[in-house]
Amino acid sequence: MDAKEKFKAQKVSLQCPHCNKDIEIGTSAVFENDQTITCPVCQTKIHLENSEALNKLRKQLDGLKKWTRS
Repeated sequence: MDAKEKFKAQKVSLQCPHCNKDIEIGTSAVFENDQTITCPVCQTKIHLENSEALNKLRKQLDGLKKWTRS
């Protein structure tokens, strides 16, 4: 099972860089490479540049898999 599947029911909170309001998004948006979301308050398009973070998360999860198998 990959990370996207493990966290699919979770929400992530972030702050809109334009209006500074806190918004919640589903992790499905976070686990897509370079996803764009729209702030529900001010309608600003927010580009999530997350490919580097996803690569780091995948490496950590792979390390955990190896650790739990031994």
